[in-house]
Amino acid sequence: MDAVAFQEGLEEVWTQEQTGLVTREVFVSTGVTGAFTRIMPTYDNNAAVASVYAEVAWRHGWLLVDRCVSDEEYDRLNPAGDHWKNRDYQLTDIDREFGTPSIRFGGSNHRFPHTIAYAPPTRDRGLICLHFASIHNDKALGTGADPESPVLLAVRRETPGPFWESFTFTPAGIAFQRAQHDRDEHDSQAM
Repeated sequence: MDAVAFQEGLEEVWTQEQTGLVTREVFVSTGVTGAFTRIMPTYDNNAAVASVYAEVAWRHGWLLVDRCVSDEEYDRLNPAGDHWKNRDYQLTDIDREFGTPSIRFGGSNHRFPHTIAYAPPTRDRGLICLHFASIHNDKALGTGADPESPVLLAVRRETPGPFWESFTFTPAGIAFQRAQHDRDEHDSQAM
């Protein structure tokens, strides 16, 4: 991002963005990866990290997307909606309901976690990012999901508050967090 900001003559804007990431705890001492780890331990997903920088690039017109969703679709994707909290979704469900994502971060190999995002029609609204488990996580969660279609863990839209407030977890995402917490408890008791 430093190079893009320099090329665009917006180093000061990028510096302000970096300060905002630190203030909102999106960038911690271990970077954006560390911020994700605080919220979703063991969710090792470089694509999720890339989605944070994509949000900045989207706002400033540095990111071109494959397509934008309509205002109606964007509103249905809103992480604040209770529908995300009440049932699990698989990637195939999301594709069927919302179509091709605006951006796909990382590869399409379901053996690894990955992230997709949907962009609104205008840049005054942020990207909505969906974070999926790998098929290995799906098996560990015991969701009974189709092993060829990863399970959605969380929906995220940038907020002005702390990073953790930008997440809405699905039931599988809550189970993912709980399983990690239980493993950590077990490990600390074993010591």
